[in-house]
Amino acid sequence: MKLNKGFTLTELLIVLSIIVVLAAILIGILNPIALVGKARDSERKRDLDRIKKSFEEYFNDKDSYPIDIGNWNIKENCDSDTIFNPYLSPWPCDPTGEPYYIIVGDEGKSFKVLTNLENKNDNSIPLDWYLQESYYSIEGYSRTEVNYGVSSSNVSWSEIALSSNCGSNCFTKPPSGTGCNSASGNSCVGTNCYRHNQCLDECRVPCCGSGCN
Repeated sequence: MKLNKGFTLTELLIVLSIIVVLAAILIGILNPIALVGKARDSERKRDLDRIKKSFEEYFNDKDSYPIDIGNWNIKENCDSDTIFNPYLSPWPCDPTGEPYYIIVGDEGKSFKVLTNLENKNDNSIPLDWYLQESYYSIEGYSRTEVNYGVSSSNVSWSEIALSSNCGSNCFTKPPSGTGCNSASGNSCVGTNCYRHNQCLDECRVPCCGSGCN
């Protein structure tokens, strides 16, 4: 008896359905967009690490971090071979083609380099980063603009930058939301801590006084 070695239409449809389901599962697992984003994040971390090392080398030679950096935060100088030669050449920029954020403070005694990672769940992003108050800025950049950085050892890249109107004394606003009082023992932790005697929002901090960093 002659055997039929072909496939029926039903069998072919079943096989094709299985292939489609497996392909969909594979795409879901791999998530190519997320993979590309993570690859770019790895490049960002490498770039910032290279910038940090080059700044430290510069400091060892000059006893100061580079101060004249006004033209470093512009797109036209991405991949420049001369902007920081011989310490770092070419000058790296974000994989999107935009420059990293470079801040040098304390008359050349400290620096920060900031960027924005695409993977918002990256372990390098500080815990609860996006749960903080939106008006807490990092060197003028919001928490949606930056979420990762490097810095000189004497500062933290993620520390809050307060307005020049703010002082060092600690004040609190009562639960009613009216008035502004000196903090008990000049110390406060929570959502009603301010470094201004009128409790200005631009001077609001998560902690002030004894025990705060």
